[in-house]
Amino acid sequence: MMLPALRRACTASRLRLASRYASDFGRRNGGAIANKASILSDVDDALTGGRPPDLEVLLADHLTAVDSPAAEWAHTLFLRYGHVSVRYTTSDGRQRVMNILGGVEGADMVNMVEPSDYLYGTHGWDTYAQQGGAYNRDFVGVRVERCAPGAIDALHAYYEALNKRSHIEDGGAQFQLVDARLSTLAAQLPPPLGRLVAGAAGQLKNATEFLVRGKRSAPGAKAHQIVADEFRHARKTAGNCAQWTSSGIVFAGLIPRTRLFPKSILIDLLESETRHGREKNVHVILYEHVKAAPPYLEGFRFKRPAFVHPLSPARNLIYSNMRDFADIIVSVKDERAVVDRMKSPRRPPPWLPMWRAASVGGPTLILVGAVDHIGPMGPVAAAVWLGMCWWLY
Repeated sequence: MMLPALRRACTASRLRLASRYASDFGRRNGGAIANKASILSDVDDALTGGRPPDLEVLLADHLTAVDSPAAEWAHTLFLRYGHVSVRYTTSDGRQRVMNILGGVEGADMVNMVEPSDYLYGTHGWDTYAQQGGAYNRDFVGVRVERCAPGAIDALHAYYEALNKRSHIEDGGAQFQLVDARLSTLAAQLPPPLGRLVAGAAGQLKNATEFLVRGKRSAPGAKAHQIVADEFRHARKTAGNCAQWTSSGIVFAGLIPRTRLFPKSILIDLLESETRHGREKNVHVILYEHVKAAPPYLEGFRFKRPAFVHPLSPARNLIYSNMRDFADIIVSVKDERAVVDRMKSPRRPPPWLPMWRAASVGGPTLILVGAVDHIGPMGPVAAAVWLGMCWWLY
């Protein structure tokens, strides 16, 4: 007797929850939160008295493929990296989100979006805001409140130049997941070897054409080929979202090296500001997944957070739940976003830099022979480990 009554109560509860939201709420081109235009200002008010951050690196958390057990297994164990973009404020006071994407024929690789539209809008999910905002997953932001004067204007100038470069015909900058590291390596090698590596990268790119984003020529579009053969071609350079986003931050002098994996950019900034005694200059924001919105990508669901790096199990564990590090959590209730200030957010453990140094320093000592009784495979294993650390940085 009690079981049917319990089922009826659960059904009634779900119906009451659904009735709070419009039928198109959180859908592609549907209804957005009621306070979309003001929610980021509310976050600024809670943290800095209304001043927007100079820089906020945004992680769109990972969507897990659930269309088959094998795909879900692979995403759970190996492929959890998400997507990165960057919000910034130039000296004229204008805010933008720069989002590296494409993915649709004719779409731009470099996209400039209003921050509130990127996080809480429902348009552009096929192109410039393809992550679907907080309606489809958690977003994590690491804010650097103040940067060196002029740095953000330099950052913006770089992204504008990158946009121009991505439109160079048959060359320039492209989005590519697979051959990105190979094309970077090819540029650093002597010309004969570099051409060999570049050729291998081209073959790999053609074999994974579905991973290429950016401007592409239509099939058979060779009308100017004879003329084109008479001028110097632009060198192609490939990169993923993390590489292109971090390259702008490197250009502005705010981080030392580009990164291959999205979440590592956020963690680098958080750890660096904390380590150098600037805890008040960095804040973590969790833009919580709006669970009332339906998923928009068939076969994908937000289930598990992104990894920091495939070779950093300690950091993957420490930063698995960014809610613990959040200064602000933005959640949506009854179609309105609500800002909650956390009292005691967690911060990076002080021993982590020493752990990272040991993970590189130990193999280096083995490689140069400073550690005895390792055996012949010790230096080989150390060389492989150090090579992977460099390759996948």
